Amino acid sequence: MPTAPRIIRSAALVLAVLCLPALAAAQEPFAALRPLASSAGAAAQAQVQHEPYVTRSGAVVLSSDVFLPPQKEEGGKRRAAAAAFKGRSMQLSFFEGEPLVVVVDRESRPAADVLSLTGRQEGRDLSTLSMTVSSTGYRILYRDLDRNLVYKVTGDTQTGQGQVTVIDLKAMPPSRDLPALVPPKK
Repeated sequence: MPTAPRIIRSAALVLAVLCLPALAAAQEPFAALRPLASSAGAAAQAQVQHEPYVTRSGAVVLSSDVFLPPQKEEGGKRRAAAAAFKGRSMQLSFFEGEPLVVVVDRESRPAADVLSLTGRQEGRDLSTLSMTVSSTGYRILYRDLDRNLVYKVTGDTQTGQGQVTVIDLKAMPPSRDLPALVPPKK
């Protein structure tokens, strides 16, 4: 028959295991992306070719060291972070004063120097985030279908600097599906 201290330890262990995911989700969001200073942002704004559906653009900086820590592997490439991002919240600020918090739903590491994350914004049912960071560059695609906006970011991982473009889906020209391509018969 188990003793009282043993039952209490077992109950405490079970409680700790059950509460761990809730504690991980309760962490403060880490800053993943922020807008670049206004002078550099104005220069980036002027460089973007404006289509009628591009509503806004600017310069941003990714916290590259969070996703690809500075330690080097044999080939000189940075390796993807060993830390788990699934369930964590990260803050993305595409423009000054407009932060959004995204919860990471999935992560994968298809290569040693590549990290891919997918997630969604807290409080928005129709939002998706796709983010890929490699040793050579990064790409972020955030879709907010509640507001019909798409944020596209591309940048250099070494410096963290990138360019954000906001696309208004309602202003996009209509698209038509091409006819299906049928393979030739042999």
